[in-house]
Amino acid sequence: MKKVIYTLLAIIIIGILLVLLYIFAFRQIAALDSVYVRSIDVTDDAINIEADFAGSSMGFAGYRTDFQNKQLRVKILMRNGFQFGKLHSPSFSLPNDFKDVQEIYLEGVSPSEIRLLWSK
Repeated sequence: MKKVIYTLLAIIIIGILLVLLYIFAFRQIAALDSVYVRSIDVTDDAINIEADFAGSSMGFAGYRTDFQNKQLRVKILMRNGFQFGKLHSPSFSLPNDFKDVQEIYLEGVSPSEIRLLWSK
């Protein structure tokens, strides 16, 4: 009887860990054709980007930035499929810690997949 209980507990714990791994670990870079940028506002303190996903099952999972040669490249991270709670649009604000940014690009999966969002 104890073996059955321990086996069931192990299966439940492994299942919970797999669900948590899926929710928190499987983030991917959003393709450009799946992101629609509504507005971008650049101030001395912050860069505010308001956007939407093309698909209804996509959830915002963060962003990555790369700043070189006065160009800021932003990659939007997303999750597909089942989400806990409300799906969030990829609207966010990042601190403007970049010295003399001249252009802001949205970058997709590959570095060649790029769209100019803002230019000084």
